[in-house]
Amino acid sequence: MRTIIVIFLLFQIQSAIGCNCVKIKALATNQKENFLYSELIFIGELLKSNNDGSYEFQIIELLKGKHPGRNVIGKYHSSCSVIPKMTDKIWIVYADLDENGIIDIHECGLSRSFDFPFLRHKQAFVPPPLDLNNHDRTLSMIKQFQQMAKYMEKALKVLRKEIEQLRKWRKE
Repeated sequence: MRTIIVIFLLFQIQSAIGCNCVKIKALATNQKENFLYSELIFIGELLKSNNDGSYEFQIIELLKGKHPGRNVIGKYHSSCSVIPKMTDKIWIVYADLDENGIIDIHECGLSRSFDFPFLRHKQAFVPPPLDLNNHDRTLSMIKQFQQMAKYMEKALKVLRKEIEQLRKWRKE
């Protein structure tokens, strides 16, 4: 009985601490679901990121939804919200709109920067951390940078195909 209570409490603590992102093994399925359930999808440049959790994008290409202007305002809505930080970077954004037209980027979604295009999926996962325990740190760092370049190339291919697919779905 104690074991069941402990397991139950652990699940409750996890859900209270952060988002519970369900990992879908099939990236294509996740991409389709994100397309269907996101109100606004666009490629945009992050213009501002403020300390209060608000941010602003300039839309480069609208892939789904309607927005009255070129600039989109977003803000931190919940513990599951993403707050983009690095300005002057290009992003693909999957967002929901609140009643005031302010976007919310969900942590479990596919929104990401073109500079760090990695996903939590089998097909495009984030590269492993740098091995700082190696005796020859210089060569170890070079090896890690080479490995990072391979992961980056793979993730950018996934991103390119995803944008091509979003454009097809937009036309349907």
